[in-house]
Amino acid sequence: MSSKCVKFYAAFSEFAVLSLKLIEKMYEAGERVLFLCDNDEEVQFFDSRLWNYSRLSFIAHGSKFSLPSEKAEYCQIWISSNIEFINNPQTLIHNGYDLENEKLKYFDKIIDVFDKTKIESARKRAELYGVAGFSEQALWIQEDVSWKAEKL
Repeated sequence: MSSKCVKFYAAFSEFAVLSLKLIEKMYEAGERVLFLCDNDEEVQFFDSRLWNYSRLSFIAHGSKFSLPSEKAEYCQIWISSNIEFINNPQTLIHNGYDLENEKLKYFDKIIDVFDKTKIESARKRAELYGVAGFSEQALWIQEDVSWKAEKL
């Protein structure tokens, strides 16, 4: 059994652009993802963007606005403003939220994208993830045109 892991991305670029790239990578890798949004308006925004995000292929996905929840099991990517497990996700992608420890145990991987200026709150989340069994953690910090690995 592989260890549970968290990847932190400290970005100064727009969350939407980075999130779409991460979702695309997870989709291409065959991962089942819950993409957690702030609110229903954000869910609708990402729901509409994912159908035409990539020029090479669309990213099939669902949300409560585009697919009945009983069909969500067929979706690799589920977008929601709540932590829910209706598509049996392995991976959670979110924008630097403080999450309940009890719900974290259902994920194998967490991708935590946050504003570069909020590194201290990310360190606190890293402690919570560690308590929840996510022993493998990595931090990537966005530079001008690249990313660099750093200690958390």
